[in-house]
Amino acid sequence: MKILVYTSIHLLLCILNFEFKSQNNSNGANGESFNTFYKRFYEDSTFQISRVVFPLPGFNSDIYDQESRKPLKYFWEKKDWIFLKTLDGSYKKFLKKDWEEEYYKVIKKGSNNTMFETIYMKESGYSEVRKFKLIHAKWYLYYYSYKNY
Repeated sequence: MKILVYTSIHLLLCILNFEFKSQNNSNGANGESFNTFYKRFYEDSTFQISRVVFPLPGFNSDIYDQESRKPLKYFWEKKDWIFLKTLDGSYKKFLKKDWEEEYYKVIKKGSNNTMFETIYMKESGYSEVRKFKLIHAKWYLYYYSYKNY
């Protein structure tokens, strides 16, 4: 009976250790933990700029073709980079003098070692999409879209 109890406890600890490692390494492959990277990316400006693939492809709603009203492919440049911030949680409300702003954040796992972060305001025309990819066992921002219509 003691052997059965010890075996069960050992098996339970192995399962818990596997779950912990899986949660801390969101990509499921060998490499840097996305959660650890993500936290540091939004805390450390020097680290952030070192983990952006420049020139960074994406979209910038401030730059578009006036005649056709079509979006232009945009590349964010290192020299013009402004430190990106994120929400602490998945929702944040800001009370302004005459209105309020409600922001939402969604993080999703993609295929091929990618993660997607979307920050938006419902029915406002404002959204940001940030795409991260595991490259040589380290996470990088490889796409950034900013829309504010």
